[in-house]
Amino acid sequence: MDITGITIHTRFTLIKKLTDGLVGSIYLAHFVEKKEEPVMVKIFRDDITSKRTGDILRYRRALSIVAKLNHPNLIRILDYGEIFELQYIVFENFRGTSLSEILKKPDCSIGRIIDIIIQICRALECIHQNGVIQKDLNPENVMIDTNDISDGDTVKLADSGVAHIIDFSELMAKTKDIPDLINYFSPEQSGLIKRHVDERSDMYSLGVIFYRLLTGKLPFAADESFLFTRQNAEERPELPGRLNPSVPPILDRIVLKLLETEPENRYQSAKGLLHDIDRYKNGDREFKLGLNDESIKLSYRTELISRNGELMRLKNLFDRAREGMGCVCLISGEAGTGKTRLIEELHDYIYSQKAVIIQGKCF
Repeated sequence: MDITGITIHTRFTLIKKLTDGLVGSIYLAHFVEKKEEPVMVKIFRDDITSKRTGDILRYRRALSIVAKLNHPNLIRILDYGEIFELQYIVFENFRGTSLSEILKKPDCSIGRIIDIIIQICRALECIHQNGVIQKDLNPENVMIDTNDISDGDTVKLADSGVAHIIDFSELMAKTKDIPDLINYFSPEQSGLIKRHVDERSDMYSLGVIFYRLLTGKLPFAADESFLFTRQNAEERPELPGRLNPSVPPILDRIVLKLLETEPENRYQSAKGLLHDIDRYKNGDREFKLGLNDESIKLSYRTELISRNGELMRLKNLFDRAREGMGCVCLISGEAGTGKTRLIEELHDYIYSQKAVIIQGKCF
């Protein structure tokens, strides 16, 4: 649907439709009272927009926060709302190209890559400190202005907070390009591991971008999203330095720390990553990572205690089932005795054996 020419709430007039993106259409527009000031408007697709009240409230809360932020590495949000029962966002007219276009020409120097990562990281640090998680960090929403290359790239992060309103299950069902987006999801976001999605999920996605900039390849990739996520947990990616000999070992270590499956083993904050990259830029090539890192969220995942025997029995039952001797196993116990934690450990073992888990919940 092309709605060029309409005026949104007497404030913005849509001049020209620029493109149809994955989640919506982008229009060039201008203020009704200041026609010389162009802006951009994104109108979201109705068929992939969540109608759940909770999602809409979280989306509007996130946008209300981001709209108040004035950061050089964030696309400035000027307005947001609803028109024709479609969600829209008005944002600054940033004249640049997406990082996905830059990745089509894999000839970036290490210095330029580091500069891009630093600017993305500063944007993440800003939104994280204000309680917003990006959740869909990928090259499409990283914008780069290369017009004045003498001063370096200007990098800005777009769509912060938008992921709350996107129904990814509908998007996956209706869009053939979704596997590329899945490649940037953290294990907890894809549902591979049962963890709450927090700021560390964005750090994982940043690690995928970092890896691809350095090597021209994804650390994990598969044609089907399930195969990708399973591979993601079972294997460590090849060192970037093996694919690109100009990558120093310290950057290998930094990138692999970002790509840890367990959130507790990654960088816990953008601040910690920025500190380590700063040490690298200052010539330090051998140091312990994460010394200036800090946890933004507390982890409540405990270690399995006093149930190793039961875990071994479950593993044995699973092994027998793979040989055709299936059975039903019930796990009982009082609340707080570690039943859920026991099942989580069994999940890890099943994934390591390249098998499938089907689970459900009664309400």
